[in-house]
Amino acid sequence: MVRKIIMVTLAVILIMLTWFYLVPYIRLVASPFSWAEADRDKSGFVSPSEAAYFAECGRRAYTEDGKNCIEYYALKDGLTLKKECK
Repeated sequence: MVRKIIMVTLAVILIMLTWFYLVPYIRLVASPFSWAEADRDKSGFVSPSEAAYFAECGRRAYTEDGKNCIEYYALKDGLTLKKECK
């Protein structure tokens, strides 16, 4: 019985670690940002918190100098992450 409780506890810990450390990276790959853009502190490593910050973004369309532009912003604090104009 104790062995079963230990195995279940280890499985829960593994699932939680996977969720908090792997999922932000998967979401970053699906976002419009590159790894270099997501490395906010320019350390050469994208931390899970940096990946989560860039993965949770919104989009705004606007016009600038007659060009159609898209602004990507962080949902956490509303700061602009990237602007693209076509």
